[in-house]
Amino acid sequence: MRTLVWQRWPTTGLCAPVTTAAASDKLVADQIATGVIADAGMVYFDVRPGVATPTVELRVCDSCPSLDTVVLIAALFRALVDRELDGLRASLPGIDLATPLGRAALWRAARSGLEGDLVDIGGPAARLAHKVVTDLVHLLEPQLKACDDLYTVADLAAQTLAEGFLSVSLTPSAAPSRQADRRRRRTHRRHRPLTTATAPRHELSAAMAITRDVALLVIEGCVAG
Repeated sequence: MRTLVWQRWPTTGLCAPVTTAAASDKLVADQIATGVIADAGMVYFDVRPGVATPTVELRVCDSCPSLDTVVLIAALFRALVDRELDGLRASLPGIDLATPLGRAALWRAARSGLEGDLVDIGGPAARLAHKVVTDLVHLLEPQLKACDDLYTVADLAAQTLAEGFLSVSLTPSAAPSRQADRRRRRTHRRHRPLTTATAPRHELSAAMAITRDVALLVIEGCVAG
């Protein structure tokens, strides 16, 4: 829930509403000029270009409870960025994500985690978390293979889904609802190995939808050529 409270800060949110490196620099400079922030390091969009390095930073995650979770998220995000860079260089159209829909996806993820539904922005639709995660891994399979990350990510994602529902396990006094309990049982019955399941190629997450804009800034401002 800290992620949702954090949205009150004026330099937070899905990503900066810009499409060029120059516009991004001007937005940051304008924020500094208002006195609301002191420097570019106080820009906390969920995804942003690195301040001092030619990287894309994922800032939306709260504290991760295990090293495996950190590795899984880092590998998926790198693959997302690689996929969007490939799309930009091939002049493929990006995803037109309405800000309210992106915020809805973030809200649902913060509220439900792996216990309930997540927002599939390709629908848009509410879908079981294990289906969204499985589809995301399959969507990124070419990029994960290119980095030799596919089997590591598949194993860690399957492990995370099998263990599942960390918010409940970390707070034993919070009894899950009957509906969530039924979903949990259904998820475990239907879950198949991520390396063999067949999944539709949906655009699956708010992070997916905003990385292309930030990747464009990186291409233009940092790594073009």
